[in-house]
Amino acid sequence: MCSWLEFEGVPAYVRPRALSAAMEAEFVVFVLKKLAHRARWIVQQLPPTDAELEYLATGKLSGQDEEKA
Repeated sequence: MCSWLEFEGVPAYVRPRALSAAMEAEFVVFVLKKLAHRARWIVQQLPPTDAELEYLATGKLSGQDEEKA
């Protein structure tokens, strides 16, 4: 989610927050207060597809072959 927000122009960072006796943890995404409305709007959109996530992770479109020398 943090990468998605940053891709959309909303700087964000993640902090872990321990629950009971540090056995479990949850993570919280923080954004600037002035960009909170935009962040909420982005998160309410349809989630990115697997192809979109792959593009964000690799910079390559799905099915795009490696260049051969």
